[in-house]
Amino acid sequence: MPGYLDGSILRKPPAVLCGILLAWATSLAVASMDNLAEADRAAADAAAAAREGTGIPALSEGQQAAYLDGRPMWMASAAELNQYPDPHRVLELATALELTEEQQQVIAALAAETRAQAVDLGKEIIAQEQKLNRIFAWHQATAGNIEDSVFEIGLLQALLRHTHLAAHIRTRELLTATQLARYVELQGQGSEDAVNSNRMGCNATHHHGR
Repeated sequence: MPGYLDGSILRKPPAVLCGILLAWATSLAVASMDNLAEADRAAADAAAAAREGTGIPALSEGQQAAYLDGRPMWMASAAELNQYPDPHRVLELATALELTEEQQQVIAALAAETRAQAVDLGKEIIAQEQKLNRIFAWHQATAGNIEDSVFEIGLLQALLRHTHLAAHIRTRELLTATQLARYVELQGQGSEDAVNSNRMGCNATHHHGR
């Protein structure tokens, strides 16, 4: 015990000696409990990381890749299926749609801006999912302490979907009626080709939800 290495503790009255020994034992017990708690937390953290691997149980590897790449997945389906074009797909069809140079520049800038915003939001979604997963992995989840993450994920998902849908709306506004009709026609042909390829046992490439 620090401060009593010279043997002076042995000269203390019995009552004082007992108090000193009790305090010392208590401090050791508290320190030991703190160390065990820290070790348990580290073990839980390691276990959670092992379960997560490079990602999160709530998200597939494909979903995580889409978030990090700024792809809309299903989020823009309502637009794409109702003749609100995907700006990336429009750029791919620039020649067939006879886009002007100005149209290409504006749509390219729109696509780049949308992707940048989507990537930022996707990273935030992944971070919140990781935070939520850690709470459960450590067995510390309560209805109260998960509330912030759950609502934050919902808000970020809404902002991300709005970002993609707004880009489709803006793209439609930039096309002429003739170009839009041609886009719909080409997309229809692409869908028919995909169906025919699948019937033949081929792997078709789909353009929706780039």
